[in-house]
Amino acid sequence: MRPVPLDYSVTSERPAWASLPTDVREGVAAICGSAIASDAPPVRSGFTGSYAGVLTLDGGRRVFVKAGGPALPHVVTALAREADVLPQLGELNCAPRLLGSSAIQTRGEGDWRVLVRT
Repeated sequence: MRPVPLDYSVTSERPAWASLPTDVREGVAAICGSAIASDAPPVRSGFTGSYAGVLTLDGGRRVFVKAGGPALPHVVTALAREADVLPQLGELNCAPRLLGSSAIQTRGEGDWRVLVRT
């Protein structure tokens, strides 16, 4: 039996940046040390259904953000682990740089985890 081809560019439906809780968006801006100027559409690949996308900060710098909340507890755990591992990869050219990560308690929307990479 031959494997069925899988289009990895459409494996995940992700929320838009604007749909994330205000506390989460403010937490990302705090990690970045800058207001968010604009957001690109979230990436369509992956398997979690959590937020993943590129944000442009005031001043033009771009960052990649992942965010997961209480509806996806496995993502919250995975993002915490990724935040632990990324700094240990040192200066490998193939590894993204961690700008910051945070556990965010939202008002009425549960606990979230965010990860910001450069």
